[in-house]
Amino acid sequence: MRKIGILLSIVLLFVGCASIKPSEIIRTEPRYYIIPEIGVETTVHVGDYLIKEGMTTARDAIFLNNDHGRVGWTAFHPSGFYILIGKDGDDLIYQHRSIMPGMLSTVYPQIIMDTNNNVYLNVISGRKLLENNEYSKRQYVEESGNNFEQTLIYTGLEGNILRFSYREFFSNTARPAFSLDVTYDMRTGNIIRFRGASLEIINANNQSITYKVLSGFTSNW
Repeated sequence: MRKIGILLSIVLLFVGCASIKPSEIIRTEPRYYIIPEIGVETTVHVGDYLIKEGMTTARDAIFLNNDHGRVGWTAFHPSGFYILIGKDGDDLIYQHRSIMPGMLSTVYPQIIMDTNNNVYLNVISGRKLLENNEYSKRQYVEESGNNFEQTLIYTGLEGNILRFSYREFFSNTARPAFSLDVTYDMRTGNIIRFRGASLEIINANNQSITYKVLSGFTSNW
């Protein structure tokens, strides 16, 4: 019996953990975002964006800071993004994009979050609790042709003239036909408007600009 128990333990070590099949699949939906938040005083430098806004297929994810376990011997969990794929009862299931090989099987490494926001590795013995400093909650941006982004970039001050560069992106690729330079004369006021976006300029020089976003580009969508 002892030999059987030892053999079984060795087999479990080789196999690792079994991936949980969610009872409810969570679908990816396009999301709107705007950076920085409307009404927040912000300072950026020449070459930085004043406003970034768009639609993306970002998904909720957990980022594991370091590898856990050994490949092929235990329930190996590589560092990186674990993307929310669904629910198992009330638990949220986050899954790595890559299959990890074991000696007798292959699995998708998974992380589980319960209703109390406790975060666990899915391992052969059940669950292994992660400390808060071992992971972070993030957004994972899918590579998709539907991703759309608009930015307004600060390019400097010449006398009373503020200079900006407007750009549009599809799936992180700039479209030259939708990139153009914009100038504003500060003597006419400190509110600038472009393609629906409105910004209040608080202070500007040839190195940086301080401002608030009053509205975004969304009126043009």
